[in-house]
Amino acid sequence: TSYICAGEPFNLYTVYDTTGLSSSWTSGGLPVPNPAAVPTTGLYQLIVQSAKGCADTVKLNLGNASNPVLGPDKSANICNGQVVDRNTYFAIGGLTPRWSLGGIPVNRPDSVTQGGTYQLVAFNPSGCSDTALLQLTVNPSPNVGNDTVIALCASPVPNLTTLFSVSGLTVPWKING
Repeated sequence: TSYICAGEPFNLYTVYDTTGLSSSWTSGGLPVPNPAAVPTTGLYQLIVQSAKGCADTVKLNLGNASNPVLGPDKSANICNGQVVDRNTYFAIGGLTPRWSLGGIPVNRPDSVTQGGTYQLVAFNPSGCSDTALLQLTVNPSPNVGNDTVIALCASPVPNLTTLFSVSGLTVPWKING
């Protein structure tokens, strides 16, 4: 049994090696018009004959296989220098994922730091696939300046926000942290 993926034609020529043989495919007793692109499931029969007149017949049951469903395209934001595992954005359990960026394969999808539109093509064991996109935006990290040491004397308590550029940022101050 071979499987046809939903919405995709199946190439019967890929199942058996008929190199050097004359061959004909039938289904329901009728010739298959285009064995390279069969659109439906069912029982197919292949008859081959050698140049010496010897023949063989084989039957192939072509079943239906469902395509995996990755869901809608997604977008994510990370900070500059942050590492992200793109495999966490889509349910790919039991599938073989293939990631690319600009048509170039990405070998380590679990440690990405570069922004862009990543394409995921995921295959199930039957060879059926689904495609999804992940738009990854890398945002710049804020830079508040260098570490600073303040010598406290009997003077008033210092205002730390005047030492660093923190406007528009959420700042959790820590002592010795």
